[in-house]
Amino acid sequence: MKVIFAELKEVRPGRHLFVREWCLGVEAGGDNSVTTTTDADRSSIQQEAQQEPDLQLVCLHGCCATEAQFHPLFRALDYLLMYGPSKLRIKCILFDMIGCGKSPVMTEWDAYSCIELQQDLGAIVEQFTVATVPLYFLSHSYGPNILVHWLNSDTAKRILSVENVQGFIFLGASIRVNDSHPLPDGGHVVFRLPVWILDLLQSLLTKNFLSRAIDSSNRELHEECSKANSSNDMFMVKAVYRQIKWATSEELIKAVRNKPVIHFHGVNDGILQIGWGQHLVNQLLPNTTEFVPMEEASHLVMLEKPAEIARKIFDFLVANNNNNLNQQQSE
Repeated sequence: MKVIFAELKEVRPGRHLFVREWCLGVEAGGDNSVTTTTDADRSSIQQEAQQEPDLQLVCLHGCCATEAQFHPLFRALDYLLMYGPSKLRIKCILFDMIGCGKSPVMTEWDAYSCIELQQDLGAIVEQFTVATVPLYFLSHSYGPNILVHWLNSDTAKRILSVENVQGFIFLGASIRVNDSHPLPDGGHVVFRLPVWILDLLQSLLTKNFLSRAIDSSNRELHEECSKANSSNDMFMVKAVYRQIKWATSEELIKAVRNKPVIHFHGVNDGILQIGWGQHLVNQLLPNTTEFVPMEEASHLVMLEKPAEIARKIFDFLVANNNNNLNQQQSE
């Protein structure tokens, strides 16, 4: 695994996001935890990894989360790419949504609207992906809803080739099931409270979330996530949840366009029930979609079962890459 860069980027005027680019299946050549900050350093690293990747993967986390939640999964996937039977170079683009992780908090309510989050995703795709390299999207929890909304937008149609999108990887995800589930647009009623009250309730809300988001068998992960979640700005949290908009079945079908999909869902998910994840999969073609229930896992399934999910993702990407190569050779 090689770090190409990991730093704040102005992706749109006035909007700075923390963006990370990793190249998986490539020797690190040093301390891959070092953040690249100078043009000279970045140029040197890019020259070493200048070979065009076989695939690229854009990752989208859920509400009020962080790109760091994908790190254990990608480290496990990188090991398989380096030492497994099939060699692939994968360019991974990860980023923290506005106000999350290392991305700065904005004080404007509309900065967290569904439209703004979609446009941020579009800017990431436009600036950091290669139009000629097969593209996959990986997204967790509410993230696929932002992705679906954006894929159906005029902006996506302008900057993204439909043929270039090769598939989707969903983790603990759901779309709208009905008017009340998973939650109504606008989120849980608790987020109607004033921010100062939410500040007082933050530790309690974090404890409640993690008790339902992590399987009870994983005490160590529960403690790690407790520290991270307690650092969220509650204005940001309220603004995000009050402006969520779930995608419909029709929007999902239009966005996916019969491309391959694999969906991992924790059997014990207490945030987005596994039945809602099954509902998402049921809207898509069965011959191109795989639903993978994960035992002893809850909502943060990529943190709870990184090695098992990495193996399945590896097989998914290799199989689709081979199918695409065979189709090209037969044409």
